[in-house]
Amino acid sequence: MKAQLNYILSTLVMLFFVTGSVQSQNRPDLDLLDRMYNYSSTVDTTSHEFESYTYTKSTFNVKKRNIALLAVPTMYAIAHRVDRRQYLSETFSRVHFYRLDSYDSKPILHLSTIPHQHGTLTRILPYLKPKIYDETIVGNNLLSPFCKTNRKYYKYSVKFLLNGTANITYSPVNDNTQLVKGQAIVDYESGRVISTILDGEFDMVHFSLGMNMGDEGLMSLVPTDVRLNSRFNFLGSRTEANLRTLYGLGKPNIDSIAKNNDIQQMANVRPVPLTIQEQFILDDHIERLKDEEVDSVNRKNRWVKDVLWDRIGDNLLNRIKGTFGMQNQGYLRINPLLNPLYMGYDNHRGFIYKFDIRLNYEFTRNSEINARFNSGYSFKRKQLYYKLPVTYYYNKKRNGYIQAEMGNGNWIKNGNALKAAEEAYIVEHGDSLSIKYPKMIYFKDKYFRITNNYDISKNWSILFGVIFHCRNAVEKYAYQLVGLPDHYTSSAPNIQLQWRPTGWNGMFLTLDYERSFENFLGANIAYERIELDAQQIKRLSRLQALKIRAGAGGYTYKHGSSYFLDYSNFRENYIPGGWNDDWSGGFELLNSDYYNNSKYYVRGNLTYEAPLLLAAHIPWIGHFFEMERLYSSALWAKDIHPYIELGYGFTTRLLSAGVFVNNKNGKFESFGVKMGLELFRHW
Repeated sequence: MKAQLNYILSTLVMLFFVTGSVQSQNRPDLDLLDRMYNYSSTVDTTSHEFESYTYTKSTFNVKKRNIALLAVPTMYAIAHRVDRRQYLSETFSRVHFYRLDSYDSKPILHLSTIPHQHGTLTRILPYLKPKIYDETIVGNNLLSPFCKTNRKYYKYSVKFLLNGTANITYSPVNDNTQLVKGQAIVDYESGRVISTILDGEFDMVHFSLGMNMGDEGLMSLVPTDVRLNSRFNFLGSRTEANLRTLYGLGKPNIDSIAKNNDIQQMANVRPVPLTIQEQFILDDHIERLKDEEVDSVNRKNRWVKDVLWDRIGDNLLNRIKGTFGMQNQGYLRINPLLNPLYMGYDNHRGFIYKFDIRLNYEFTRNSEINARFNSGYSFKRKQLYYKLPVTYYYNKKRNGYIQAEMGNGNWIKNGNALKAAEEAYIVEHGDSLSIKYPKMIYFKDKYFRITNNYDISKNWSILFGVIFHCRNAVEKYAYQLVGLPDHYTSSAPNIQLQWRPTGWNGMFLTLDYERSFENFLGANIAYERIELDAQQIKRLSRLQALKIRAGAGGYTYKHGSSYFLDYSNFRENYIPGGWNDDWSGGFELLNSDYYNNSKYYVRGNLTYEAPLLLAAHIPWIGHFFEMERLYSSALWAKDIHPYIELGYGFTTRLLSAGVFVNNKNGKFESFGVKMGLELFRHW
C-alpha cells in the first residue's frame, strides 16, 4: 500500500512539472499578439450599404518660409503671403459606403481661410484614412505593425494592465521610412486595437498619427477619431499641420442651399469646438473679410497681386487642376510649366524634360471621354516627343472604348533607302552622298491610330483598328537630288486578342496581328507583322512583387523597297515616366537601332521588387530607401543572340536610380545609369 502511495505521489509530481513546463511555453504576450494579428479575420465584413458623415478640421502654421516653398505643389497659396502665417480649414462630408473598402465621399460644407479656397499640403490627407489591419497603413505605404506578415520588421513589448487591456509598444527592427513606431492599447480577450499612436516619416513629412478605433463589428476595423500632427521641412522652410477627423457622425442640420465658407452654418454643425488657436485664426479671417469689403474701392490697385502674382504665378509653379460642368463632371490637370522637378536622365537621351496635360469629362457612370497630352524633350538628341490619345468610353463596365491617338517617336533608320540613294549618287557624281548629308539615314516618324476595344468577358478582350505611319527624311534634299522618295507611308489594319486565364489579377496573354497593303489609303509600304506577349505581376506579401514578361514577334512579309520595322511590344519608351510607369519590363541599355533592324525577336524580362531589400539595411542612408528592384532581361534578335541585361534600382523621395550592365553575344558591352526625379511626384 505504501509503495502504491509513493507511486501515485511521484506520478502527480511529475505531471505537475510536465504541465508547468507546457504552460510556460504558452507566453501570454505572444498569445495576445496572435489575437491582435487575427482580429480582423474574426469580423464579418459582408455588410450592406450605409451612409455616414465625417468632419475634418485642419490648421496650418508656416513657421519658416523661403523661395523654395513656392515650388512645392499645393503650397504656393500660403508660401507667398507675407501678411499671415496661420490658416484654418473645415469640411463636413457625406460618405456612402458600398463596402468597407469602397465608398464615395462628397463635401457638403466647406470653410477655409486659405486664399482662393486652395487645398494645401494635400499629401497628408490620406493619413486621415488609415487601415491598420492591412499590410500597409496609408495607400501602398507604411508597413503596418498590426499585420502578421510584417511581424519580421518590428520588435514588440507587452505590458498588461489591470482593466483587461494591454499596452503594446512597437518599434522597427531597421530604421526605414516604410516603418513606424509607437504604442497601442489592445483588448486582452479579443486582441482588438482600442487606440494607437504611430510616429514616422515618409515623403519628407514627419507625423504623429493617433486614433481611437470603433467598438464592435465592422466599425471596429476603422477609426472613429483620427488626430494627425505633422511637420514638413524643405530646404530651410518649415510648415506644421494639425488635423482631426471624426467619423460615423449623424446627418447634420444643414440648409439645402448652404454655400461654402458659410461661417454660421459651419458653427451650427461643428461636432467639436474650435481650440483657442483655431478660433483666433477664424476671427482674424472674419476681420480681414470686413476690411476687404471696406477697401473694395481701391481693389483696382491690387491687379498685380491678384492676377499676376496669385493667379499666373500659381499656375506656372504648381499643377493647374480643377473641375467644371454643372455637376463637376469634368476634370482638368496641367503639370507646372516652370517646375524643374519633371525631369529624367538615361544614357541614350540624356536629360529629358516632361510635360503632361490631362482632361476628363464624365457623361454618365458608364461613359466618359478623356484626353492626355504627354510630351518630353531630349536635350541630348534635341528632339521633342509627344503623344496625344483621346479616348471615349462608351461602356466602362466592359472596358468598351474608342481611342484616337497621334504622336511621334524616335528617328528611325532606313538602310535600304540610304543604300539606293548612295548607289544612284555614286553613278552620277562618283562620290558619297552621306558625307554631305550625315543625317540622311534618319527619318522622322509620325503616326495616327484609331482603335476600338471591348471586353467580351473577364477572360477575353478584342481590339481592332487602323494605324497610319508617315516617315519623312530628315535630309529631304538628299533623296530629292537622286529622284528617290523622301517619305514613306503605311496604312495597316490591326487586330489584338487578349486572354486572361484567371481574370484581371493573373496573367495577360496578348496576340497582335497587323497588315499594311500597298496603295491602301495612300500607303507605299506593305508588310505583315505578328506578335505574342505574356505579362504577369505576382503580388507577394509585404509590398513584394514579381513582374514577369515574355514575348516574341516578327515580320512574315516586308516590301522589298523599305526597311521600317516597328513593333508594338518591343520598342523604346521615348517619354519615360516615373518609377511605377516604365521601370520594369524593358531594356535600359539596348541601342534604339536594334528595335528596328531585326525581322524577329524573342524577349524575356524578370523584375523582383521589395522594400528593405539591400540598401535599406545600410545605417542612416538606408532610412530613405522606399523600394528596391532587381532586374534581369534577355533578348534574341538579328545580330544579337543573346543580349543579356542585369540591373539594380531603388527609389527614394528625391529620385529613382538604377545601374545596369549588359552582355552582347557573350561579351561585356557597357555599363549605364538611369535616373528620374521623384520629388513631389505623388503630391
